[in-house]
Amino acid sequence: MIRLPDYIQDDAILTRLWGYSDQPEVTVNGRPVPVTDGTWESAFEDGDVLLADADSRVTLHNVRHGLVILAAGQSNMEWPVRDSLNEDEIRRRLEGKDISWLQVPRILYPGHDSGEDMQWHRLKPDAIGDVSAVGLLATLEVAERTGRPIGLVGCYKGGSSASSWVPEEDLKAD
Repeated sequence: MIRLPDYIQDDAILTRLWGYSDQPEVTVNGRPVPVTDGTWESAFEDGDVLLADADSRVTLHNVRHGLVILAAGQSNMEWPVRDSLNEDEIRRRLEGKDISWLQVPRILYPGHDSGEDMQWHRLKPDAIGDVSAVGLLATLEVAERTGRPIGLVGCYKGGSSASSWVPEEDLKAD
């Protein structure tokens, strides 16, 4: 059975397409791809992608190959466009750009349910209020220089301890 990471879904902008299968081979739009140690990886064409193995089929819609920018941190990264002084400029600069946004749920502790869905959203100028202003401004700089599709992944939580962002083994060693 084909299984995909949570972030590989409709409207995603990805650098690579990969997943898991308990079968020896999957097909990506009819092209065979070997499964090694339960995982597979494949190039893909922009658009709809049909994944299949002997047990299952998964269709992804409007998947695009592009750059991915990770906006991670605390409150300075979480600051939303709607609270920015240059919101109108950000909206204007977004016109005509192929940028999608994925907000990683802000989990405070193991077992916490933030109520946030992790879903890609194609950014439109009238629907960017909750997006990180810093993250989107950096993404716009890259988009304007490259003309490529860009996926902006928001992974931030204001007020979180800096220790939340450091590997546990590094904290133990300090």
